[in-house]
Amino acid sequence: MLLRVWQWWTGSLSTPDRPHGHPNFPRTALLRYADDPNPRMRQLALDGPKPTDELVERSSRDSDEEVRHRAAKDPG
Repeated sequence: MLLRVWQWWTGSLSTPDRPHGHPNFPRTALLRYADDPNPRMRQLALDGPKPTDELVERSSRDSDEEVRHRAAKDPG
């Protein structure tokens, strides 16, 4: 359910990190969303435990601004 909410809800002033910051939000197997048509899901692929350098590079050229922004923040 949290993944479904992630697709459309960007948070609120009272809970800006939700649903992503929820303790039960999935943290594994996120790379499977790297080619998802929904840009919010492509952004989420970068939050997996170890996004590949290739994924970060490709995401830095994504058509969606938020995906590019998230790729630019990658510490790897």
